[in-house]
Formats: sequence, structure tokens, C-alpha cells
Amino acid sequence: MIIFDFDGVIVDSERLANAVLARMVSGLGRPMAPAEAARRFTGKVTRDCVAIIEGELGLVVPAGFDAAYDDAVNRAYERELQPVDGIVALLESLRGPCCIASGSSHPRIALALRVVGLAHHFQGTVFSAEEVARGKPAPDVFLHAAARMGVRPADCVVVEDSITGVTGARAAGMHVFGLVGTFGADELAAAG
Repeated sequence: MIIFDFDGVIVDSERLANAVLARMVSGLGRPMAPAEAARRFTGKVTRDCVAIIEGELGLVVPAGFDAAYDDAVNRAYERELQPVDGIVALLESLRGPCCIASGSSHPRIALALRVVGLAHHFQGTVFSAEEVARGKPAPDVFLHAAARMGVRPADCVVVEDSITGVTGARAAGMHVFGLVGTFGADELAAAG
């Protein structure tokens, strides 16, 4: 079975979300470019991003930050979101089972799939880190997806574009293909 990460693998959302997050962190008083946001936050769930902003950057995140971030990202998706180059043809050619295992929320994934017209490929096979105790780099969402799909972890292949995702998939005992984008081939290979 193929398990796809979502952001940066199915949809070209990382650049949109990281631009929003960079703008919001800059608004808290610490200038941040989208490229830095991509390096710090790609592959992480929102709650972990907030922990990094508060812990590593020492900023105070105001109440409602998560909701404001979600709203801004959703607006950006509605305006600009596109599928990753080549994914439509790949999905149409697949004959075996596949699913999504993502750090994004179910509402965000559903919106994105609707916007890019790919929801029909993943009916009932979308799994979110919302459903598990720990987000990536923990293996939880991958193990959850495999269990729900009735497939042994060793029989799964994961397509990931982030170091945290590669790390989580390897910890789940799964084979991983790294999709070069935010992170280079050497970085993804070093992660597993």
C-alpha cells in the first residue's frame, strides 16, 4: 500500500502555509522569511509549530493564533492552491490501495482536496495526526493509517517531502520515498 503525505506531496500547500506562518511570526515581532518558516515548520502539526514559536523563538503566541492561522491558510488555499506537479497522473494510474497520512487537520485536507479536485481518490482513506497522540516525527499517524487500512507496516511505502515525515515513517517500519522540494535529496536520505 502507498501512504502519501499530503502537504507538499499531493498539494503544493507548503509554500502557502509557510508564507502565512512567516507573516504571522513576523507580526509577533520576530522577522521571518517564508524560507525560514519552511525549514522550521514543514511537516509539523500546528500545535508543534506553536511550541517552536514559543520555545525556540521565545515569542508569546496570543489567544486565537491557531484560528487566525487556519483562516489565513484556508483563504490562501481557495485563491492559489494547486496539485503537486505529476500527482494527478500518478493517482489516476494507481491500481493498488493508497491513503493519506498527514499532520494537517481533516477540515484542511478536505478543503484542499475539494479545491484541487482530487477528493475522489481518497474516499474514506484520509488519516490525520488529529486522530493520534503525537504528530510527526512520531510514527503514530503512519501506524494508525496502516492499521485502519488493514495492512502491515512492513507492506507500506510512504511518499514524504519532510525530514519529520521521513523520520516518522521509518520509525513505523515502513519504506520511504523522499520527494525533493523544501528539503534536498541528501537531507531526506540522511533522515532515512
